[in-house]
Amino acid sequence: MRRFLLIVSFFLASFAHAQSVSDLVASYDAMRLGETRTASNVSITVGHATYTMPSGTASIVLAGDKPIGLFLSGAGTFRYETTNKDELSGIRYNTKNNDINVSISADKAVVEDSFTSVFLWGNGLPEITGAAAASATAAFAGHRELFERSKLFTSSPSHAFAYHALDNPQARMVRAEVNGKSFPFVHRYDDSQAHSESLVALRKPQVRQGRFRDALFAIPLSEQAIGRSNRDAPAARQLLTDVDVNLTAKMDETGTLAVTETIVPQKRPVKVLRFDLYKNIFLESESRDRHYNLRSVTDDQGRKLSFDHDDADELIVELAEAVPAGKPLKLKFEIDGNFLYRPDKTNTWELGIEPWFPWLDQHELAYRFHSVIKVEKPFTVFASGKELRRAEEGNYNLIETKIDNPVSWVAVLAGRYEFSQEVRKGVMIRVASFISKNETAYKKIRDVAEAAIDYYPFFLGPFPFDEITVIEKNSEGNFAYGQAPAGIVFITSEAFKPMHRDLNMWVGGVNSRFAHEIAHMYFGSAVRNTMSQDQWLDEAFAEYSAALFLKAGKNGQGDYQREFIHWKDDAKLAAEHASIPMANRLRNPGDGFGAALTRQGLIYAKGAYLLAALHKELGDQMFLTFLKSYQKSFRWKQATTKDVIDLLTFLTKKDYAPFFEQYYYGTAMPDVKLK
Repeated sequence: MRRFLLIVSFFLASFAHAQSVSDLVASYDAMRLGETRTASNVSITVGHATYTMPSGTASIVLAGDKPIGLFLSGAGTFRYETTNKDELSGIRYNTKNNDINVSISADKAVVEDSFTSVFLWGNGLPEITGAAAASATAAFAGHRELFERSKLFTSSPSHAFAYHALDNPQARMVRAEVNGKSFPFVHRYDDSQAHSESLVALRKPQVRQGRFRDALFAIPLSEQAIGRSNRDAPAARQLLTDVDVNLTAKMDETGTLAVTETIVPQKRPVKVLRFDLYKNIFLESESRDRHYNLRSVTDDQGRKLSFDHDDADELIVELAEAVPAGKPLKLKFEIDGNFLYRPDKTNTWELGIEPWFPWLDQHELAYRFHSVIKVEKPFTVFASGKELRRAEEGNYNLIETKIDNPVSWVAVLAGRYEFSQEVRKGVMIRVASFISKNETAYKKIRDVAEAAIDYYPFFLGPFPFDEITVIEKNSEGNFAYGQAPAGIVFITSEAFKPMHRDLNMWVGGVNSRFAHEIAHMYFGSAVRNTMSQDQWLDEAFAEYSAALFLKAGKNGQGDYQREFIHWKDDAKLAAEHASIPMANRLRNPGDGFGAALTRQGLIYAKGAYLLAALHKELGDQMFLTFLKSYQKSFRWKQATTKDVIDLLTFLTKKDYAPFFEQYYYGTAMPDVKLK
């Protein structure tokens, strides 16, 4: 046993240092089968999963001439158990809607299936000592072909193991590809990077049409933390603290992008970095696809660094030498391509809340932002941050912006826009309409923005930004949509249509979305969540703040009650299926729209309904003190649901953990009645 473990551990360290990261990834991608032996009564346990094979063959898998794992070929079974009670409702939803065999009790869930082959890739695996057997090369090739069909839509195992080999080879890391009877499964035990253990099922799309008809998509089943609470984000390996963007955009949809990032290692030295960065934008046909071409990565001494950028939008970069913890490092990324996609040649493009520049993990994003954007005329450009200058340079319109506080989400948009701006309540409010000026809408939108900027500080503290830009988005096919990166509000065209009567009537006419998006300057920018299971901290808190804004208006309690009834009805339907933390995991191939509505009903509606329950119990003074204290305590920081529970408990001297256990982590609904 120990001999094979030492061989694999030595390989992971020595093989990595002998090759560049791109060569290392290539060697993993070109893996092959080594010697094959008979195997009987095999039982391998990795974390919460056990693989049992009464008889068959076991083969060493090689990258070059180095062992990286075992391939088991033969009839067997696998069993995976989760004791993370928070995820049981999500497992119930996803297994029910995907016909996966699972047994669920009050405190655990067990997924079981038979298999015909398993590829275990990683360290800490046992030595197989049976007699020599016929090669399993054909079986291995078929197995790999099956799992390669998921490579565009799941994270790259070659990148994960290259990162592991360069960063922390002594840590346990195993990926198991299970060719199951009902579905292919991927089990991942990662005590190197994510410090979690996960299980996903892979399945074909429900409607098998188009270019990805044979692709496999991931259905998330389980994720259990290793060495930490399931309710805490993993500790940051490094932090992205500064992003400097220089973009030149042409009317033919091509652009050149130079991004300089400052990254600070945490706790121990860093030798390799893994990012999310778009490589391809897949459209209806391959000939129409758009591409980000990463041309080079250099450090602050101008040295070109080895990197690998794969089709699953993952980038791994090897540094010239290890950088100590706490010492900032700068990387410059040079990118070009036709990535400035204008749907159907419309007169606008957007680089939004997505990895159009290199991202670290969500809990590692806390960056100041600076941009210089040039767009070919006649387009006008907007970007997150305070405008430092707006000018013309020959055939280009230019903007320079800056954000001095750490944020996680920024955006750039350009198109045929007209705009006007005016300072209200000390904040520059800029409003941009598509194609033509709309002075009536500009005034109404500025009036609402001013009213919200004036009202929110009463219970949320000072408005977080000196400027805010409201930009019209085309409503076609996307009615009633809003989004709010730092310093920007995107809202669809119906918000710009002339309205009648008073201000409050207009706000209600767009269902409080605009007030919700302005509240995102507080919830999502000034205070940020750390992981997807805590997204309600952005959305539900913005939703409830918008309802309080409406309540302060002319129609007062009537507007608030309308929102409350909407939350309660939607939350009741959604809560039958899952808990709030599971909302972003829900998958139903037979009813994708239903899964999306359930997600929204949990994160937005049930989240806001829980805040209404707390508001009624605490009363106005204590509840508004809670909201203001939350913003003050975590301003320009990240927060978790646990932080909210602790803050409530501190302020009220009452333990609110049971409330959240029942209603947030559980599926129960409190009974709240308005007077």
